[in-house]
Amino acid sequence: MKVIQLLVIVVLLAHSAYAEPRVVPGKGALHDKALRNRREECSSIQCVHVQAGFHENCVLRCISYSCYMEIFGEEELEEGEVDPNRTRLFNQCAGKELAEMEKKEKTQ
Repeated sequence: MKVIQLLVIVVLLAHSAYAEPRVVPGKGALHDKALRNRREECSSIQCVHVQAGFHENCVLRCISYSCYMEIFGEEELEEGEVDPNRTRLFNQCAGKELAEMEKKEKTQ
């Protein structure tokens, strides 16, 4: 029985790393949407040709090369690896970067 419970916990944790967070509309919601749109664009256009095991690293580099190097540069994700902590850090970094880019575009 404990094995089944442990397995359920592992599956739920793995699922939560890939699930899109529910965002209450507000200040950060637009940046989250922009980040999701950028991820989709990178996944379906720029990284569509990349083999499955290397696809996630390609998408992350495409979203923000500087954030990718800062968070994952020393130790890339391995095929099938899920790292929720580094993923969260990357999303924060890339979200800030997108916000800065949007701010620059508005002032020009």
